[in-house]
Amino acid sequence: MDGKPGPEKSAEIVQSLLYLADTSVDCVKIDEYAYYMNTMDYVYQSWKGHPKVQMGFRPGDDFCPLVPYQNQVIKEHQAAVTDSVLFSICHFWLRGIDFSYLDLGANYGTTTIPIAGFIHRFGRRNRCYAFEPGVAGSLLGYSVELNGLGDLVTVDRRAGDARTGTALLHSMLGHSASNSMLDIHSLFSIPLARSAVVSTVRIDSMISGPIIARIDTEGNDFRVLQGMERIIAFENDICLVFEFNPSYVGRLSDPLKELSEVDRRFQLYLIPPGKPWNSAEKIEASPEVVNRVARSDYGWGNIFAVKRTLRGFQEFTDAFEARFLVKSPARVHREDSSDYERWIAEFETGKDGSVKSKISGFAKKPVISILLPVCGALPDEFLQTIESVISQSYAEWQLCIAADNRRLRNADGMLGQFARKDTRIRVGFLNTDGSISQACNAALVMAAGEFVTCLDVDGQLARDALFHVVERINLQPDVDVVYSDEDKIADTGRRYDPFFKPDWSPELLLSENYIGRLAVIRRSLLTEGGAFRPGFEGAQDYDLLLRLAGKTARIAHIPRVLYHGREPRMVHQTGFGASAQENARRAIQEDLDRREIPAEVVQASVPSTWRVRYGLSEEPQVSVIIPAGGKVEVLQNCLKSVFSQTEYRNYEIVVIDNSRHSNTKKLIEQWSNAPQPLRYIDWRDQPFNYAKISNVAVRHCRSPLLLFLNDDITVIASDWLRAMVELAARPEVGAVGAKLLFPDGLIQHAGVVMGLFEGCAHAFRGCPGDRPQYFGLTDVIRDVSAVTGACLMCRAEVFHKVGGFDEDAFPVAFNDIDLCLKIRQQGYRVLYTPYALLTHLEGYSKGPEDAAPRLSEVLALQQKWQKVIESDPFYNPNLTTTATDYSLRTNKKI
Repeated sequence: MDGKPGPEKSAEIVQSLLYLADTSVDCVKIDEYAYYMNTMDYVYQSWKGHPKVQMGFRPGDDFCPLVPYQNQVIKEHQAAVTDSVLFSICHFWLRGIDFSYLDLGANYGTTTIPIAGFIHRFGRRNRCYAFEPGVAGSLLGYSVELNGLGDLVTVDRRAGDARTGTALLHSMLGHSASNSMLDIHSLFSIPLARSAVVSTVRIDSMISGPIIARIDTEGNDFRVLQGMERIIAFENDICLVFEFNPSYVGRLSDPLKELSEVDRRFQLYLIPPGKPWNSAEKIEASPEVVNRVARSDYGWGNIFAVKRTLRGFQEFTDAFEARFLVKSPARVHREDSSDYERWIAEFETGKDGSVKSKISGFAKKPVISILLPVCGALPDEFLQTIESVISQSYAEWQLCIAADNRRLRNADGMLGQFARKDTRIRVGFLNTDGSISQACNAALVMAAGEFVTCLDVDGQLARDALFHVVERINLQPDVDVVYSDEDKIADTGRRYDPFFKPDWSPELLLSENYIGRLAVIRRSLLTEGGAFRPGFEGAQDYDLLLRLAGKTARIAHIPRVLYHGREPRMVHQTGFGASAQENARRAIQEDLDRREIPAEVVQASVPSTWRVRYGLSEEPQVSVIIPAGGKVEVLQNCLKSVFSQTEYRNYEIVVIDNSRHSNTKKLIEQWSNAPQPLRYIDWRDQPFNYAKISNVAVRHCRSPLLLFLNDDITVIASDWLRAMVELAARPEVGAVGAKLLFPDGLIQHAGVVMGLFEGCAHAFRGCPGDRPQYFGLTDVIRDVSAVTGACLMCRAEVFHKVGGFDEDAFPVAFNDIDLCLKIRQQGYRVLYTPYALLTHLEGYSKGPEDAAPRLSEVLALQQKWQKVIESDPFYNPNLTTTATDYSLRTNKKI
């Protein structure tokens, strides 16, 4: 490949760079490839030793050198960053991924210029964004223009931060880490040159889509990541490279911990300080790693983070590790005092020693057949998987291993040994290469147990997993499906990322496959349901569960962690890859079609979650009931917002005036030309009794749908009313609640959890409303026990059937909770939807004397609804009862 590579040769060169070691090409000669680095000759140094590569290097090319660094050879830590970025760019190009390259802390452009030059010379139009405040930002702009890259690179003299605004930038003398928004001058004992106010920006306020980002912000990494939270949460294709100095790791900045706090779904690689760029090691974010890095000799290190949802992730990491990983990286042992490890020690350590006696006393001791499909290579953890079955405290199991033909030659010996050692293990091989569904079905043919479950090739069962399953079967002999909580397990055996699930939640299952592992199914039901359907690979378990949910409601949940999965999360849970995602969507759509429900399934905002859009044969009228307490400015804002920002048109507004003056009446009279019907009910000078006020208003309404709306509500999402109507109109649904935010964007309401604070509370109250919380539960339609009356819709027939609001027991507080629980008691579902998004000031409808619940109302709630307060079916007992953030429980064992 002599000569300058034009666009027509770019794919060939990039392919060579990525997969050179695996090709059968005798020799690849790349002449002038390295011109884009100018005098920075690390590319030559990196590739010159490869037996298949001959490289020419001519520093006098027409690509202008970066002035401040002219005649300097690039430093080792810069080479590591640049090569990692180039590797990512090549992969993105090969996958056809359009991306933005971000350089945060670009300095004079030591990385921006070569990267942009590389993109430019290959004829690509991907945008580059370089962020650098202060004087260095001016020099950066000059370097970009000098190199003829002004059309490709956007220079932004703001600093990346958690918020858009201003902040202090500190400059120091005599140190290359000269600019920082943190007080690192005291860390280095270097005098401050000056501090200046600079502008800051949230990155996700200006950039979206796939990104490759370099972050070198001298200790401000976490705030930069906070400003990228939307991108990190919602975008699949992300590569991040961090530069860090060991002198401040663990003191002012811990990029490992920070990245895991923002999003845990990354594969991390560490290029240690003072080490060459090709000595990377695969790591996990851990204090041990941080301490080791902090003890390193002076120099810059790098962390390379790849999101596991990246298209072609496995090919990417395989190629990266083949090129960059040290030959025998030491295992990184993680000793972490995380909250989950605290929970494990508190709730799982010192287990009940009576398991054997309990097993001997079981009236039913069914055989459980464990299906283990093996498709492709056996992972290193496979022996641990087998051992987790063999060591089960409940011995009545059968392990059915079905391997596809590709593994026959290498796996037959190992698998055969298992079968010979334990007669409970059966091994079969597919005659041809098969899909995961075919392998599961082949294993099912071997199964003889009354119940079956699936095990991933790298997953592990908790020692007492089957014991707890059979214990539940004995308590509920007619149960058809039993599922448990789960977590992840690292190579070191450390457990993390627990998913404590709700009890059976049919609406949540339509939003995501929350059941996951461990799921134990009655074999006769599984066979009757059609087993695993080929064509739904990557979502075959999800498809099965949806079909079984249409055949049985005898589904039980064990609130214990009985399954340990691996990263990346298995496709049965999250559906990595475009085809698995489409198969999951298609599985939901076919389930709805089978039940003759007119609906369309669309991708939701959180990856691997879904929204079902239910069709409306007609648009039923909604009576929007607004109790008004006399604060006319608040009511005016509410009316303006609803009238101007509501797409659904078939509604009326009914204002019931409970004030002590005529201002509300006068305001309504001013709306004589309202775009929708607006009615006024005079209930002035009456004691404040929200339940009675609402009941009186209902008696004036004839609409099939009722919406109770506080007067301190304003609309955010224009589709809010339709989002509630399409759910409330369904015959099985009794009430629907909305996602409400405080004016500062924090969550005010995302459903109600019973049992919090010995009564009830709003889920996720006070958590950020612009990002998903706890496995995306804030951003999917799901079953809940109750929703707030600040924005509550129900059908009029259901409202009358349950007797409306209780005016006597709950005149001010908990009347909405009581209504929802009565609705659920009648067999209807209560749903929360994030797609009805509104702002709630909270409390404006009440006087000061009514701000806090009355003791009589608290006692009435606890007495009437004690059972659901003790055990909310949609909230896991392993989660806290003293906070609203779904954090882990403390002190009291279940």
